[in-house]
Amino acid sequence: MKKMTIVRHDEAHGMMLKDISKGKHGSSLIIADVGRIEKLGSTTVQIWENFQAECKELDGSTYRSLEQQWLAANISGGKGWRIAHRLAQGALGEIADLDFAVARKANMDFRNWILESFTPVVMVVASAEAEAMVAEQNGLTVVDMLRPYGYFHHLSVPVRTVGEQSYRIKELKLRFFSCQNMYAPRDEDANAYLDQILSEAGARVSTDSAPDAPSDIQKGQLSLQTPWFDTYKREFLRTLAFSDHETFDYPVACLLVMHAHAADPLQAYGELFKSAPLPPLMRQGIMEPHILKHYLLLHNDAAAPGGFARCEEKLRQIQGSLGSTNCHLLTINSGKADSNSSIGYEGLWRAHIKGVLPGGGAGEPHTRPPVPSQGYGSSLSTSDMEGVARFLEEFAVRALLPHLEVRVRNLNHQVTVSRRGLRNQLKTFLFRSKSNAAAETPRAGATPSGAGGSNQYGAATTEGQMRQLADLAFVMQDYETAQSTLKLLAGDYKTDKAYKHLAGVQEMWALSCFMTGAPMTDVTTLFREAFFRYNSANPLQPKACVRFATRSMMLLADYCRQHGLHAEAHSALTRAQAQESDSVRAGLLGEQAALALLQTSPPSLRKFAFTMVLAGLKYLSFHQRPLAIRCYLQALSVYRGHSWCFIEEHIHDTLGRSYRELGDLQSAVHHFMAILPCPQATTALQGRYLQQFLDAVHQAGAAQEQPLVLELPLPLVDVAHAHAVFDDQFSHANAAALSFPETHWRQLEGPFLAGSESNLVSWLDAANKTISVVQQHNTAVAGEVVGLDVQVSNPMALSLSLTQLRAVYEHESGTTGHVNEYLKVLEQDIVIKPGDSDIVRLTILPLKPGLLRITGLEWVLNGQAQGRRLFAAKAPQHRRTGSRMPGQVKVDRAANQVLSFNVIPAAPKLEVELHQRPGTLLEGELHRCRMVMRNSGDPPLHNVRMIVSHPDVFCPLTNEELQQEPASTLSGGVLEHSVTTRLHIVQSQGIESTVTDDTSRVDLLPPGPRCAEDGVMLLATARSSGEASTSESVEESSVKLKAGQTLFVWGSQSTLQPQGSLEWPLWLHARSPGLLTFHCVWYYEPVAPVDGMRFRLLRMTQTVEVLPSLALTPTITMCPHSLHLDLLQLTISSSQDSLPVSLDHLTCTSGQWSLSELQPSAESTSGRQEATAEAATSFSISCDTVLQPSSRADLFFYFHPCVPESQTHGSTGRLHADSAPLGYFHAQDTPALQAAPPPRRAGAASSSPASAQFPHGPDLLLAWHSEGHMGVHHLYNCHLQAQPAVRMVAHVQPDIQHDFDAQPLCEVPIRLSLRNCLQSPASLRLETNVQQGPVHQDSGSISKVAACSAVNVNLVLDISLYL
Repeated sequence: MKKMTIVRHDEAHGMMLKDISKGKHGSSLIIADVGRIEKLGSTTVQIWENFQAECKELDGSTYRSLEQQWLAANISGGKGWRIAHRLAQGALGEIADLDFAVARKANMDFRNWILESFTPVVMVVASAEAEAMVAEQNGLTVVDMLRPYGYFHHLSVPVRTVGEQSYRIKELKLRFFSCQNMYAPRDEDANAYLDQILSEAGARVSTDSAPDAPSDIQKGQLSLQTPWFDTYKREFLRTLAFSDHETFDYPVACLLVMHAHAADPLQAYGELFKSAPLPPLMRQGIMEPHILKHYLLLHNDAAAPGGFARCEEKLRQIQGSLGSTNCHLLTINSGKADSNSSIGYEGLWRAHIKGVLPGGGAGEPHTRPPVPSQGYGSSLSTSDMEGVARFLEEFAVRALLPHLEVRVRNLNHQVTVSRRGLRNQLKTFLFRSKSNAAAETPRAGATPSGAGGSNQYGAATTEGQMRQLADLAFVMQDYETAQSTLKLLAGDYKTDKAYKHLAGVQEMWALSCFMTGAPMTDVTTLFREAFFRYNSANPLQPKACVRFATRSMMLLADYCRQHGLHAEAHSALTRAQAQESDSVRAGLLGEQAALALLQTSPPSLRKFAFTMVLAGLKYLSFHQRPLAIRCYLQALSVYRGHSWCFIEEHIHDTLGRSYRELGDLQSAVHHFMAILPCPQATTALQGRYLQQFLDAVHQAGAAQEQPLVLELPLPLVDVAHAHAVFDDQFSHANAAALSFPETHWRQLEGPFLAGSESNLVSWLDAANKTISVVQQHNTAVAGEVVGLDVQVSNPMALSLSLTQLRAVYEHESGTTGHVNEYLKVLEQDIVIKPGDSDIVRLTILPLKPGLLRITGLEWVLNGQAQGRRLFAAKAPQHRRTGSRMPGQVKVDRAANQVLSFNVIPAAPKLEVELHQRPGTLLEGELHRCRMVMRNSGDPPLHNVRMIVSHPDVFCPLTNEELQQEPASTLSGGVLEHSVTTRLHIVQSQGIESTVTDDTSRVDLLPPGPRCAEDGVMLLATARSSGEASTSESVEESSVKLKAGQTLFVWGSQSTLQPQGSLEWPLWLHARSPGLLTFHCVWYYEPVAPVDGMRFRLLRMTQTVEVLPSLALTPTITMCPHSLHLDLLQLTISSSQDSLPVSLDHLTCTSGQWSLSELQPSAESTSGRQEATAEAATSFSISCDTVLQPSSRADLFFYFHPCVPESQTHGSTGRLHADSAPLGYFHAQDTPALQAAPPPRRAGAASSSPASAQFPHGPDLLLAWHSEGHMGVHHLYNCHLQAQPAVRMVAHVQPDIQHDFDAQPLCEVPIRLSLRNCLQSPASLRLETNVQQGPVHQDSGSISKVAACSAVNVNLVLDISLYL
């Protein structure tokens, strides 16, 4: 979680107000408030309410502690102690131990750095008792305790230094140092300390995480490329403190700290200052000895709980002698030193504790007190820290700033008298010379010349006073006075040829010009001049002031970067690098110079890479190998991706050989390995690189006495597409099932996974049950192989031999090895030819439960180098969707990309094989396959169920279905079953189960399945019946689902023992040409519960090619001799490529319709045929027709709208459409209107002669067989295309003998039969044709007595005909 520390109180408040206005109360924010806290009014109340809401889940003690801190900071008036508040939603557990780091910006600009670095210095002289009082219980020194509270913001102290106008100081920082530590360290100690900092930084640098320069330019993260540079620069500048030619590090006040239990504190203070180890420069007279003194008494509340009153009495005594404003009393150690009461300011103290040098100095001791077990400052309470803050603020405002104001005015007066003015300037110009400068040496405070090659000017000399004036004015933020004084002082030092002092003056002069807004050229010129003067300070020792010269170039580079002059910054750092040729700083400065090139416009990437290589060489020469490797890798990031493969090859080869010469064989191996593969090299060069790499691997393995395992680039391993092959709850019976997406199978498995109210409930027990939406592991079963498919390629022109190729794993038991009690890893050996690519399957056999993770694969390359590649697979994503039913989860299964497995105990495993499955089928063919189910697992299984995706697949389950074989009717033979059914039926809903040996059935209640929200037909509860036969309605053993899917249910207690098998018939009925692709899913459960797996699913996909066979075209017309009969003409065409087909039977499946043969009547005349009412009818009629390929036949039949007189005619038996499997297949395509006809409009014509009684036409089945094939074609709803309103048949005597001579009028009897095909009464009128003579007319009407569907009326009219 990202943390921010704010140094400015107003910045903290501004960020809080900004976050509150945006509603981001949960943003991570740490406010280290270091000054006076202003009340925020309503904002404070709002933040306090949010604080209470965020912390309501904390324990009581932690919440009360945080509450006291908040209230003390915001309600008590803001006494100035540090607080921290974090509004971090979701991270409440971390709020008690926040890291109170020092308030500092990560990337502080140049001006802020100057304001923080050039501040007043307070020398602390503490007694041994006072130091022990603080160190024993807090692990701190007195200086460490004071430093965090030396920051003062929002001050408003008016001061007047030189001018007549006063100004206000709003911010101030004090620097505290112990008197015995205020000396400059030796160059050797400083360089050793700085080298240690770089070594520690190098130890934290990983060569694998080197920044990519081109991408970092776009991201704007160049400042983060060398995070150790800021630390190094800060510590480097600290080692230059307390030098003899600068005074801004000299103390301006002295703080005498004494324990409050001394008998005579006033006398003890005098002895303390006399015996104090003052700084060496103060003893030499270079530092000003007459500085402000302040006195502080420390009361140890832990040692003397009731002695505070006596301490106050002693304070009043010394205030009477030393002044009331110069003496203070502080109470410390009032807190309890235990972890429960610690308020968590560990980071506050630690941030102000700096590193120690080998010989001490630079403001820090050579050793530090031990750290207590509770951490720094564990005994300092809130009141203790408030007291320290109040004391330092009062000391700074009432004592230090007034003293500095007077001190600046006095020094300015002395400088004015001695140096300023025309007279003094002429005197200095005319009479000051080298001898005069030497003559000044005996003056008070002057010292002989030092190592810098120039005179050391004491505090009493005019030059020393001028330098003090300039530095104090700079500290007091009077930059004009500092600039004018430094300009005057530079002339004196230049005349004296005190080039070291002159260079220091020019550095300070450049900073003053920057703060006053002088032109940029003036600032850069002064820094360059200072660099030149430092290098020429002592011709006899050119490197004497090289560190100060480097500092001037560092400041110039910071100034140039502040103003966007990155090319100038590069030039400055390059100059410093040239002078630091014998130090590791040359590499550090060269690295920074290279980074400056990246910030130019446009970035100089090639020059950056070249400079980085030079910096890396410097790092290598001073044994900073991690940093050197980092430089080389940054240079490599520029060369990479630009088709500069030869440059990359050269860099890696050079690094590898260099590491091998230095003895770092592992680094040499990695760089040699980076050369591989090298497809651009010749075959001979590839062989040399490969052998060079293998030799280095062998040497490295011999050196560490164990094989070296590497991330080998050979062969190329497709890690991104590596996927696991395993069986969890979802297994696959064949490879074709794996080719379909997971969403396809999820849709098919819906009744198993989503039926929360059925017996198929597995891992969804209830709709409102809490569901885990995150899955961390896949599920594997002990005893079942887990595979991993990986593609490997050889890009080289050499053959690669891979031996001991196996998977790498991690087990929760921590066991290793290829064979152990938990698992067994299988190995294989392969040879990859040049340029080839292979897919290998790595296998692991789990033996016991536990957590298993496949982390990669390993192999041995050419028998010498052991390689390994690790995977980074993602866990499957589970997410909720609002469109699904409550309690259901939409799963985006990426399980094959998850290589973590939770191995559960042994579970049953169903394996299914489909025997006698043909490659091709004829259209309409009915084929019987043999389905073999085997339990290859150890436990038994039961409750087997199957879903089939296609309506052309049927599985008979009951004995009745198994005995109804259509082949006995089609071929005239009897098919003997090899499967004996013994189903064990579960007892459910209080119905007792009866198990018989010969017959059993499974019923599904209720008969009408309910439809879920997603449209999937849910199963009802199963019940059992043990009756062998019944005359009641046949009960279903399968359920038709949506989209043509069908669910087949075996008995819920039918058990398949381990290694047991079961054979079962499976019928295919291909009814359309093309590809018949069907999917099957088997659901089964273990008999004994298995932890983590309540059920399993097996998936199978099969594809059969269907060829065209017969084309049927039915044509139905009205019979001209009958009101009730229709004529059926069945046109059958055979395919060109099919075999001869024998037509067996034509069956009518409608119960109210029958068929009869079309035969000539004995009474027919003139070739006419007539069907009599007494003709024999039946459901099925034999066809006895053979069709040759590409032939055609027409069959004619009568349709009778009545129950047949016999079941068959010309056939061995009826072909029952409702028997399995024909009944199943025939019901799949029956139109929905046949099951639920819509209401008819009154007066509409029916679609068939009997449509008034039977709204739909008959359904027909045509059975056929061929060589090795048998099939059935289905015809649905056969009816007349056009039906008249009234059907009419006229009957007349064919032969009449009449004597017209005897009787001129001949009467011919005509019988007219009419049938009303409407559903309402019909009236008609008959008119005869007029030929000769008058026409006799008569009319009649047909009426319905009741509102029936049709009325048959025979109307006989006598018509007289005249000649």
